[in-house]
Amino acid sequence: MRKVKILLTSMLIFSMLLLGACSSGSSGEADGKKEITFMFRGGPDEKTAYTEAIKKFEESHEGVSVKIINTDADQYATKLSAAVSGGNVPDVFYLDSGSIANYVDNGD
Repeated sequence: MRKVKILLTSMLIFSMLLLGACSSGSSGEADGKKEITFMFRGGPDEKTAYTEAIKKFEESHEGVSVKIINTDADQYATKLSAAVSGGNVPDVFYLDSGSIANYVDNGD
C-alpha cells in the first residue's frame, strides 16, 4: 500500500511539474533554460520517490531543471509561510486543505 501511495504521489508531482514548466511564472536563465522550484515535506522514502520522478521529468523536458526544497514535516508550514511572505514562493508545493483558508484570508 505504501508503494502505491508513493507511486501515486510521484505521478501527481510529475503532473504538477509539467504544468509548472509550461507556465510563464517559472524562473528562467538568459540561455533559455528554466528552473522549477519544488518544495515538499517528507523523509528519505518520499525524497527518493520525488527525486526519481523529477529525474524522469527532466530527461523528457530538455532545458528544464527542478530544484528540490525538502523540509521536515514539523517545519514545513513555517518555511512555506516564510517563503510566501517573502515573495519567494516555490513553483510547486504541497498545501493541505486545512491550510488553504489561512492563505486566502491573509491575502498571500
